[in-house]
Amino acid sequence: MIQLEPMTASIWSSIMETRIPEYAAEQVCAGRWSEDEALEQANEEFQRLLPHGVNTGDHHIYSLVKQSTAERVGYLWYMEREKAGSPTVFLCDVRVFEPHRRLGYGAAALQAFEQLVSERHGSTRIELHVFGSNHPARALYTKLGFEETNVMMAKTLQ
Repeated sequence: MIQLEPMTASIWSSIMETRIPEYAAEQVCAGRWSEDEALEQANEEFQRLLPHGVNTGDHHIYSLVKQSTAERVGYLWYMEREKAGSPTVFLCDVRVFEPHRRLGYGAAALQAFEQLVSERHGSTRIELHVFGSNHPARALYTKLGFEETNVMMAKTLQ
């Protein structure tokens, strides 16, 4: 259903035009950044994590490609790291583009990703962060066997 294909720099650049502002808005919604600083901080964070874009060291970025039509329906970005002496990957971002959501592509992408991680990196653990307000993603991750390892909570006072 879904094939992971290496991301090109030009496609990644066009994705970042909308993803960085979306990420800034997510951080504001989560209460981590103010609206005034969010866009600048989001730009700085992406630049720090990916100083060489799709060619940054232990980071890997793929297009999610629908096998039947070769249509790009999203992307997946992860990084390799060692944690507690074991190779681990951290799923930085996975996104199915709006018109393709709720069609099974997210689950298919994550299953393809698990296979890639096992075969390519020998990793036995995938970690990720998901915003608490992202209920569809949290439900998908739980369905696919991910477990919560840390929960932060907040309450806005009147």
